[in-house]
Amino acid sequence: MEGIHCAACVWLIEHTLNQLPGVLSARVNLSAKRLLLRWDNSRIQLSEIINSLARVGYAATPFDPEAAEGILKKQTRDLLFRITFAGFAMMNLIWVSIALYSGADKGEFHTLFHWVGFALATPTLLYSGWPFLKGAWTSLRTRHLGMDLPIALGAVVTWAYSSWVTFTDLPDHQVYFDTVVNFIFVILIGRHLKGCPSVMPLPQHKGCSICNPGSPWYCRTARKNLSPYAGSSRVTRWLSNRVQKFL
Repeated sequence: MEGIHCAACVWLIEHTLNQLPGVLSARVNLSAKRLLLRWDNSRIQLSEIINSLARVGYAATPFDPEAAEGILKKQTRDLLFRITFAGFAMMNLIWVSIALYSGADKGEFHTLFHWVGFALATPTLLYSGWPFLKGAWTSLRTRHLGMDLPIALGAVVTWAYSSWVTFTDLPDHQVYFDTVVNFIFVILIGRHLKGCPSVMPLPQHKGCSICNPGSPWYCRTARKNLSPYAGSSRVTRWLSNRVQKFL
């Protein structure tokens, strides 16, 4: 399953599929991003089920370890690119914010700093914030509230207000482009860390059963416990352990 990020996504997928005639049961594993589906092939075809998922904004393909590993690497790489872009914009906007909060908002560089903030925040919102914008549109289209909708709404409203102040050049109003970029960066980091406990090279656990993200993998063929962080870097394991202790 592609596009699953929160419990609202799980509810929407299960609710949509369980309403289809011929679907016997549909259960989503959020940590592994997998769907366990049972259906009556004489009443409904698999292609119809996949099309139903596509209509609510989710993509599903039959599970294949090699293909799943490639998709996972692609999604992780894409997310890291968006995090890097947002981090670059955030570091540059910090200096603009320091200048504005230090008194430059009333000097000759007032308009210049506002336009610099707009130039940095706009591509960050459109590129780094695209997963949230896409998820928000899916929520509105399907009339089901998801976590991406309030995130996108907060970022877009803040950006729109700051852009209005920049275009109208109002002297007594502040811009909050730094807030938009910082917010997107932090949420993307959280989404990446959320996926870390379930990141494991797939060929190592073919035929293994999955419990919750904090439990070890149990391989029936080898009959031994495997760490859920096997194959991941030390930094990933350290960050994942810290996040779990914090939560």
